[in-house]
Amino acid sequence: MFRPGNPSVLHVVGVKGDPRAMFPNSDLVRVGISDAGFVRLVDTLDATFGRGKGSVMPEQLGPGLYGTSLFFRANGTFHLFHVCNHWIADLLDAAGVPNAPVLATLPSGLLLDLKWRSGLVRSSPFTPKP
Repeated sequence: MFRPGNPSVLHVVGVKGDPRAMFPNSDLVRVGISDAGFVRLVDTLDATFGRGKGSVMPEQLGPGLYGTSLFFRANGTFHLFHVCNHWIADLLDAAGVPNAPVLATLPSGLLLDLKWRSGLVRSSPFTPKP
């Protein structure tokens, strides 16, 4: 983690329904993006998945940390100054959402920056329908 060049992985979790129900104790913000921004985000996300030689399918590495989540090989590397929150910030930047990479080092910094620069607000708690 302290030296550049560490191979990276993607931890992918499928979310069925409202994410607030699956992650009730997490800070979540709703991010509004344009159709063109969504296409750029998807293209950037797709480019981060590592693929085997000649394959169009992402290279699966094994089960994830919970539920039906999975780990996939990723393109790129990580280190102390380029962590998962920077990856999220890069995706948001591709979608046209302003953010500052320095603040993205910590999750609270990224959320604070998104609230400050992009005017995003924390999602309200999930209330199940009776």
